[in-house]
Amino acid sequence: MKPKRVTIICILVILMNLLALGLLRTVPVTRIWSGYSVLYADRSLPESTVLDALRRSGCTDVISLSLQRAPFSADIIPPESALGSQYLSSRLSYFFDRDSRYELYYIPKKDMARAAKAVGYLIKDGGATAALDGRQRYPWIVAVLSFAVFAALLVFSTHKKVFLICAVFSPS
Repeated sequence: MKPKRVTIICILVILMNLLALGLLRTVPVTRIWSGYSVLYADRSLPESTVLDALRRSGCTDVISLSLQRAPFSADIIPPESALGSQYLSSRLSYFFDRDSRYELYYIPKKDMARAAKAVGYLIKDGGATAALDGRQRYPWIVAVLSFAVFAALLVFSTHKKVFLICAVFSPS
């Protein structure tokens, strides 16, 4: 192969690898409440349908919008004026995403496998968008692609020993 062609191929392979590393990176998982994961469902899906699917799957202790109550009730002073309506409205924002397209349900960690089953019911029976958030999986494709690029560059290298020494990073 001509040196110019090999150089172009190497540059293209490196650029494709950088693109893959950028697109296939892991997204950090954050949890609003310790011990809970989030199930999100399209707002077009009635909350009763989602809660029913969760109950059928065996999920207990689910936190949802309809299960919220005012912290206390008084005959004389309504809770909104005692606590301030800002508290109650900001509390409700925990049950919708930023764009208000999805309603959020908080599932205890112990029920994650059952909640995955419930999501399957919702998608199959309800035909709506629903999924569990907070699952992090290692993107093995990134490691495989990186190793493939390393192997390809090693094959095309004229000084394989020098390339190997330079390509293997030291742990320190």
